[in-house]
Amino acid sequence: MTVPAKRRAIIIAAHGGACHYCGGVATHVDHIVPRALGGSDDLKNLIAACRACNLRKHSGRLSPESERRALAAAEAVRQIVLDCPDVIKRTTVIWPADLFDAVTEYRFEQRHQSFSDAALDLIRAGLDAQ
Repeated sequence: MTVPAKRRAIIIAAHGGACHYCGGVATHVDHIVPRALGGSDDLKNLIAACRACNLRKHSGRLSPESERRALAAAEAVRQIVLDCPDVIKRTTVIWPADLFDAVTEYRFEQRHQSFSDAALDLIRAGLDAQ
């Protein structure tokens, strides 16, 4: 089973469109603890990743320190969603490239200093980013 598109869009946006592992453009969502090893599709086990990093990790485990950092980042995303319970209902599902472009445009319009701040504002507001 794949991660639902809406949840994937929220996770990628909450991570500022960046891969947690290498900082590249995130187009995938990675299971920190792989499903094959008992991991779930819960927000606390999902992290934004680029295709290359997601494929490289595949069904393997991270080092303990890397796993700790990834779980902390996933928990931060989960807290954003908990703070804004209607965010999942209001977030428009769009493809990652479009999401990246929309956040970049919003960042410019609102004069945000960082991509992450712009992405978080969009998530909190539940704005239609298309």
